[in-house]
Amino acid sequence: MFEKFRNKFLSSKPKSEMEKGFANGVAYSRTPMLTQFEVVEKFKTSPFLHLCVDKIAKSTATNEWKLYKTMKSGDSQLVKRHDLLKLIAKPNPFMTGFDFIYTLQAWIDLHGNAYIMYERNSKGKINNLWLVTPSMITQVPTAQNKYSYTVVLNSHVFNVPCTEMVHLKEVNVSKPYGDGVGTANGVAKNIQIEENAISQVNQFFYNNMTPEGIMGIEGLNEDELLEFKEKWQSEQQGFLNAYKMHFVNTSDLKYTPTQSSFKDNQVLELTKQQQETIRVAFGISPEVLGIVESSNRATALTARELFITEVIKPRLMRIRDTLNVTLVQEFGTDLRLDYNVSSAQDTERAVKLIELVPSAFTLNEIRVLANLEPKKELENVYGGVSDDTSNIGNSKQG
Repeated sequence: MFEKFRNKFLSSKPKSEMEKGFANGVAYSRTPMLTQFEVVEKFKTSPFLHLCVDKIAKSTATNEWKLYKTMKSGDSQLVKRHDLLKLIAKPNPFMTGFDFIYTLQAWIDLHGNAYIMYERNSKGKINNLWLVTPSMITQVPTAQNKYSYTVVLNSHVFNVPCTEMVHLKEVNVSKPYGDGVGTANGVAKNIQIEENAISQVNQFFYNNMTPEGIMGIEGLNEDELLEFKEKWQSEQQGFLNAYKMHFVNTSDLKYTPTQSSFKDNQVLELTKQQQETIRVAFGISPEVLGIVESSNRATALTARELFITEVIKPRLMRIRDTLNVTLVQEFGTDLRLDYNVSSAQDTERAVKLIELVPSAFTLNEIRVLANLEPKKELENVYGGVSDDTSNIGNSKQG
């Protein structure tokens, strides 16, 4: 009905100024949508969005990356020291490896896109990795610009070939070959509603000029009314007097409330609903965020497991696979980067395998499962093969 009226109304040219204004209101009166960059800014002002993104980014950044070399036999050998590992641990002079991965993952979840730019030394080797945010990129690779990015940083303009940039993204299924779209973009409206509800509460305490209610007694002069006011306030104000009954010897007392409580307008319930939608979108269990009001032992035990397997591992897999076909290839085609996050189920499965086939695991691998540091002398000593297994859990040497 409204669309029919709107189309009919806008089909004719407005004649008066009022008609023009009304026409503009009909055409454009809608809730503004947050852009991808505005969603990123909400990370600073939306407490619950910050909580979810921060939890994921920190858990992703605490991963210890492992580097493997593929031997001619086809076996993989763990590489303990390598320039690539040093680069990941200290990508550039201003960021640690934790800061780098944290910011990288936060941008992917918020905006859907993040970029890594190479910096090479005089020998052509990569010696720094720079995190480039989408806001710094003013032009993407096309045939017209010879497939290069235009990056603006502190008024300096750089033309970066696409071979010197790694693009990590949350795939947008409607445009799989274009820019990504972050998880936070899917709940942009919920973020707005939550922020508006919080602003309403804040404005109530900061800028409210409406009294809670208006009270009047017929027949009292100004002095008598002031005396009644002071007596009422002394007996009713303060938390110790809350909800007490008050008695007066008149039937002419009239009280008119002028405000509705937060309970009446359901601001708190509305805020919780939006937070729940945001939490579900990121796939985080309530217990992981410290919300335990409706949890039990079963949900508490599985919360961390689900968080690792369903939230953290897929994100680490994206970073790993992208770096393996880009950055890692710069250091050697026989190298492979992998994450080192294991869940309780993975550990339990490994322990069972060790019990069944101890000869398939080195003593150092068993020590790692026991949260002990590996030893150089046990590097090639396998369980069930060596007679000397006393060093597996030797606390004096471990």
